[in-house]
Amino acid sequence: MKSILPTPLAFGFLLAASITVTARSEPSHHREHSAHEHGVAELKLALSDHDLSVEFDSPAVNLVGFEHAATSEKDRQVVANVAQNLRLPLTFLALPSAAHCTLTKTAVESELLGNATDTSHSDHKNGHEGHADFIANYQFHCKDPQALNVVDVLLFKTFTDIERISAQWLTATSQNAKVLTPADHFIRLQ
Repeated sequence: MKSILPTPLAFGFLLAASITVTARSEPSHHREHSAHEHGVAELKLALSDHDLSVEFDSPAVNLVGFEHAATSEKDRQVVANVAQNLRLPLTFLALPSAAHCTLTKTAVESELLGNATDTSHSDHKNGHEGHADFIANYQFHCKDPQALNVVDVLLFKTFTDIERISAQWLTATSQNAKVLTPADHFIRLQ
């Protein structure tokens, strides 16, 4: 999946921030993956000028309760519902209303949806069930980015099997990382 985070030419310092999201137009099988760990998800944010880019990556088991291909109607419905929820990021990412952020792009991929272009971390080639993920990318345009000082991450309420989220963020003036938990789910951008 091609990430919608800012291009390296515009934000060469993304690499210096140790954010492993590949924003170049290269095949997604070259994308780096961290260890697939149940109960753990990743969230990456980059704020530049008026644009906020967000990437959410989680093992499927955290979101749907399984990682195998959906074979029953019940499983297919669960996968479809999760994909629909992921297409509505403002239900689990609370941005300050004073920032006047508007969602401009959304992309959701998963092996379970049959649209994932990156299966380098799965074991399907060996005949074993793979480690399916959901990867969602969002692009927001914010009229007043100075008001975007905190993001309330409500993913723990939406997806109760997520125990912690490894978050990384980058702004024009800072870079930071934090492990979010149900008790501590705020990202302070400024």
